Amino acid sequence: MVEVLRNIEVDDSDTRAASGRKWAHPFTLIRRIFGNAVFSSLTRRILFFNLVALVVLVGGIMYLNQFREGLIDRASKAS
Repeated sequence: MVEVLRNIEVDDSDTRAASGRKWAHPFTLIRRIFGNAVFSSLTRRILFFNLVALVVLVGGIMYLNQFREGLIDRASKAS
């Protein structure tokens, strides 16, 4: 697999000229290697919403952990 990736030459000259950026889409290299079937529109949506849910979950846990520590500090000061 590593040798396959080393031997792939990516020609992005028309992509760069058309969009003004090096890659028109962040998954361009992955699509050229694996094809379009790996990252269909539905797959991208599912991954996006799962990542958003994960960020919300981790953020909520971190927020509640800080809130709980504040309550513990206040309770220890009140005693």
